[in-house]
Amino acid sequence: MTSKDYQALMTRLEREHAVSPERYRAKTVFLALAGLSYPLALCLLLGIAVIAVVQHAVGATTPILLHPALALGLIALPLLYALVRVPLPTPGGRRLRRKETAKLFALIDKVRTKSARIRIDGVRLTGEFELRLHPTPRLGLFGYARNTLMLGLPLMQILSRKEFAALLAHEIEHASGSQGRTSAWIYRLRETWRQSSQAVRTGNSSFLTRLAWWPLKSFIPYFEAFSFVMARQNEYLADRLGGQVVGKRLMADALIAQALGQRFLAEQFWPNFWAQAETQPHPAFPPHGTLRTALAAGITAERNEAWLNQALKQASSRDDTPPCLSDRLLALDQFPEVPPRSTQSAAQALLGRMLPELIKEFDSAWTKTEAPHWEARHLALTKAREVANIFAPCKFAELLAQDQYRYGMALHTLGRTDEARELFQLAADSPQGSAAAAITLARLLRDTDAEAAHHYRELAIRQDARLANEAGAQADHAHHGFGGLESATVARAALHPQQAA
Repeated sequence: MTSKDYQALMTRLEREHAVSPERYRAKTVFLALAGLSYPLALCLLLGIAVIAVVQHAVGATTPILLHPALALGLIALPLLYALVRVPLPTPGGRRLRRKETAKLFALIDKVRTKSARIRIDGVRLTGEFELRLHPTPRLGLFGYARNTLMLGLPLMQILSRKEFAALLAHEIEHASGSQGRTSAWIYRLRETWRQSSQAVRTGNSSFLTRLAWWPLKSFIPYFEAFSFVMARQNEYLADRLGGQVVGKRLMADALIAQALGQRFLAEQFWPNFWAQAETQPHPAFPPHGTLRTALAAGITAERNEAWLNQALKQASSRDDTPPCLSDRLLALDQFPEVPPRSTQSAAQALLGRMLPELIKEFDSAWTKTEAPHWEARHLALTKAREVANIFAPCKFAELLAQDQYRYGMALHTLGRTDEARELFQLAADSPQGSAAAAITLARLLRDTDAEAAHHYRELAIRQDARLANEAGAQADHAHHGFGGLESATVARAALHPQQAA
């Protein structure tokens, strides 16, 4: 399915759901049953084989190995086993125990009691900005999931206890059958099939596993696309049902606080944190331990208002099921306003005396993982400043193409992207011609000016044929949509026909 086909399908299904939701729901259920017919057929074949073999063993004189039913079992059994035993990655993070964080578990129990009593098999704390129920299928395609509640420490440090409880209520309602048994079943099936097929596609799967899942290779992405509209509606329902548990205003505040927290981390905290690498070979302070202080010191009412206005202008995307903030607030019938700032975070209120120890653990893990990247960035920035200082007295047009490229790379590393883009263009268009500048410029223009990016990819290949693979990879990214391999292949062929042939 190409990106164009996917968009057309989404438009048709959204229209059909608006006109006749029951008809769309019936089609989605039929499609789900069609997907289950494959493993159920294997079960039926295996059952027939077992019954036939047993009957043969009781009354026949011919050798059992010659019975034709045995062939059915020998085909069905390994395929069925491969569908059930999918090698799924285990949820990451640090396991939390009830005796360590009693207040957290008490809140989880309270929300479950007021909303839906779904089973939660484990609670894990991660370093991500997240709060979600992660179902891990025990029986592969058949589901029977183990539910793990994944809680992000950054999220808990930004939200208040009440806002955290509201998002928790949303997740529990989303995964339960409160919004309807059919909707909950489709939601679980969608998640199960998505996880399993992704594990088969990207994991270290055996030949038998890949063979067993081959008939579902195209079906599962199509089912994901077809059931997208129902999954989107379930998000609205989870908001509404969660709002009945904690109050609609609190649910709206939690959604707004979550959106503002994401903007704070992406646009202020992490850029400022990594900016230290310009002058320091090691972080002065670890991230998790300084997050709350940075939030208190760096966020103003004016900035929150600006971020909220920007978030409200964003439209719902078809790349992910949660709708945009403005649509969710409209569905809740709540006015968009910045929620009052809490003096105590959810992490402080719910993790209690364990919080300093947990922060220390996550900071230690972050340092172990990111220290090499920090040191490499510090070295790159130091060298970039040296190069920039050398060429600073010169005018861009007076430099040779190779020096324009060097200067451009230095400025790009230092975050001066507009100046770097100008230098790359001069180097690429110069009589000497810089293939490296052309391919770099194509990468910078990929998401803003597709036509210019295509021009510079072609120019790079003409100047250096060895860049064909990188140019083709850029074209793949630029044309990639939902299953958009077809358009990417066409683009690669247009860039380099000899290689495509």
